[in-house]
Amino acid sequence: MVKTVVLIPTDFSQVCNNAIEHGAEIARITNGELRILHVVNKDSKSQLKEFNKGPEYFSVQLKKIAGSIQDKYKIPVSPLIRQGSIFSEIRKAAKAESATLMVMGTHGKAGVQHLVGSFALRVISGIKIPVIVVQKRIFDNGYKRIVLPVGLDLGFLDKLHWTIQMAKIFDSEIHIFYYYNNKQDVNQTVAKVADLIKSKLILEGIRFREVKALFNKPYLRQLLEYAIAQRADLIILKARMEGLEAPVLFGHADEKMLFNESQIPVMYIS
Repeated sequence: MVKTVVLIPTDFSQVCNNAIEHGAEIARITNGELRILHVVNKDSKSQLKEFNKGPEYFSVQLKKIAGSIQDKYKIPVSPLIRQGSIFSEIRKAAKAESATLMVMGTHGKAGVQHLVGSFALRVISGIKIPVIVVQKRIFDNGYKRIVLPVGLDLGFLDKLHWTIQMAKIFDSEIHIFYYYNNKQDVNQTVAKVADLIKSKLILEGIRFREVKALFNKPYLRQLLEYAIAQRADLIILKARMEGLEAPVLFGHADEKMLFNESQIPVMYIS
């Protein structure tokens, strides 16, 4: 990855400020640029009334944040204001700005603009670029330990591409976590996919380790437990991984990933 354009939606909350820090670090390391977006919708308009502020309030706040981040990280930062639905306007901004990556802060169960639960997943589902979802966990030393689940994933090449890019940026170690069940044909297919992934990682000089899931326990639960136990810095998921016991997107398992107790950032590949 030579250069990135990182898009960060914000509702000016603490968790969105943390997402801005994550995105700024990525942009700095990759010689990239940052776009900080606020969508003015009915929720934010209600805020203006509550704070007794005029319509220019959000623009002023956004410019302050952009200036501060630009001074701190020495990267180009552009503030963006759009009006309408956060779902459609985030998608439009990503396309208009030729964004290559989005970092989104997500609230637990409450937020100014509903970037929570199924709402956050709805935003992710409409974006054609990778999205890193963060909570309040700080960037610290970056994404040094990356967990990569491997199942019957028809889009594994996209996931592998971004895994390699992130590993090169942060000098990461990849933890390959295999799907496994009691069907021999499934396990053989997963093993072939894993062999392709390992050969590519070796070719790229990227460190990795391998772990196989137990067939008698839910795979996604094991994945999250492993990531927490290993103090992972990032989990990389395809938006839909076929062949697992349930689709990864969009269900209860997704919310458990997004709101995991260790607040591990999750990268979703569309």
